[in-house]
Amino acid sequence: MSPIINIEMRQRMVRPGERLEVVVSWSHASISSPLELSVHWFTTGKGSTSECELMRESCEQQFESGSKTFQFVVPRGPLSCEGRLISIRWEVRVGTKRNAPLRAELFDVGYGDRPIELSRFSVAQAAGGVPWIRQV
Repeated sequence: MSPIINIEMRQRMVRPGERLEVVVSWSHASISSPLELSVHWFTTGKGSTSECELMRESCEQQFESGSKTFQFVVPRGPLSCEGRLISIRWEVRVGTKRNAPLRAELFDVGYGDRPIELSRFSVAQAAGGVPWIRQV
């Protein structure tokens, strides 16, 4: 039977500087190498993409079933945003060193109740050719 991995987060929107608590539980996990939890932000959209891993922690699962709580202080940025040209997303991943993630869950970093919507902003040219952003 293949392993069952669950990721639980109390909140899906986290403010910068707050602590993100993640509970990873597993069952039927006859995996030979330790489970690893990692936190990433990444970009999607047109053009090139970027990704940054901010934290990685191993969990020696000694039993076929169990759980472990991880904590991570969310940095000041980047904030989550969604737009037609670019979006920035945050993700918790659980896997092993050898495999692609076995499970992943998205969350957002920001000050409201959802990611910044970039379509609500326009880039305008300020004096001297320096672009600035204003709300539409």
